[in-house]
Amino acid sequence: MSKITSPIIKMDYENLLKALDKTHTLSVADVCEFLKVGRNWVSEYITSNVPHIFIQGTRSVPNWRAIINCHLNKNDSELIWFNPDQLFSFLENCIAAFSRQTVAVSPFAFMTDDAIQALYRDFEKNYDSENALLLSQYLPVNVAEMESYSIGVTARSKVKHIPINPPQQLFKNYELKAIRALIGYSGIDEVVRRKLYKSGHSRLELNIKGKKGKTGKLVFFVDYNNYIFPENRNIELTDIGHLTDFKNIVYNYIWTIPYDVYASRFEKIVSGYFPK
Repeated sequence: MSKITSPIIKMDYENLLKALDKTHTLSVADVCEFLKVGRNWVSEYITSNVPHIFIQGTRSVPNWRAIINCHLNKNDSELIWFNPDQLFSFLENCIAAFSRQTVAVSPFAFMTDDAIQALYRDFEKNYDSENALLLSQYLPVNVAEMESYSIGVTARSKVKHIPINPPQQLFKNYELKAIRALIGYSGIDEVVRRKLYKSGHSRLELNIKGKKGKTGKLVFFVDYNNYIFPENRNIELTDIGHLTDFKNIVYNYIWTIPYDVYASRFEKIVSGYFPK
């Protein structure tokens, strides 16, 4: 875990204006929103560790913030500002764990483009019958086997969390989802956790040492390649009728597979259908 001993940046007024306009564009309020925490938490664990600009008034000029606002044509009351790249770099060094429990797999991810086209034609031909969508003849995997691996939400405690490498530029490119934020005022904890499990979100754990020596722990869920869907392959289907119905079935037919099972048995099969 990174610890920076002198995080307040000192610079002359001209460079301060440039920094606030170009590089140091994250306020404390922005960091609170990003990490789903309050200002006290940011002060304890982020401001004490990450280089930042502190706009401090003096006896001769008590309100530098108002003067800066005039120069930058802004109306902002925040006094502490961070460089996003420096913040994200610090957070990357604070990753304690990044793991995957499940992956949400569409059966159509195992099919070649031609097989999906053929299935769509059969779907249209048999639209009014009970056999409008017969997967087994087009899949290189056994449907019954895949369904046997699918573990329901009530048994999720039996599914292992598998450590994986986090994606590059995780904090820049991915939304961090926190249980407490997803619940909101009226949500239910268990319902939120079930949705995250079924959709195959990855779990991120951050450990950050604060200015008082205590370690702050944050847990997030990240939408990182959690769905293995055919639309990721940019397949274009010629509409011969009921295409919307076909796609709705495609995108709602999901197997929630333990990630270790998927990685060991099916990942190579799926990756063969996706462009490099």
